[in-house]
Amino acid sequence: MHIIVRTPDRTVFDTTAKELHLHTEEGRISIYPKHASYIGAIEYTSMNFTDENGVEEHMVAKKGIVTVSNAENLVEILVINCDRRQELTPVSAETYLQFVMERLDAKRDLTKFQIRFLEGEKIMMEKQMGKKYMK
Repeated sequence: MHIIVRTPDRTVFDTTAKELHLHTEEGRISIYPKHASYIGAIEYTSMNFTDENGVEEHMVAKKGIVTVSNAENLVEILVINCDRRQELTPVSAETYLQFVMERLDAKRDLTKFQIRFLEGEKIMMEKQMGKKYMK
């Protein structure tokens, strides 16, 4: 099956794979070639897929959708952010979380949309880092 992973600014992956595993709002899903057509929402997920040569890729994605086309044997994942798991570092994640928390402390300078967005980012970063940050 063909897998395309895109963010607003780049195509992260455009490859063929034997299997794909990720979490949607409905729960964990495994997708194989000729999977039934499907649409799901992604809040935050680790994604793992195995290409046709048996090489595994591990990624972390947040906020988007996954669509599966049975007729085209195509999986498209459109997300706000996606990184290879090995590219994530605790320092970069902590720095971003700290930035988000500082912006939330200055709510008077933010619109309601910006506040909701940053609150969502805080929750996702806490999940990504596997711990809760308390003030």
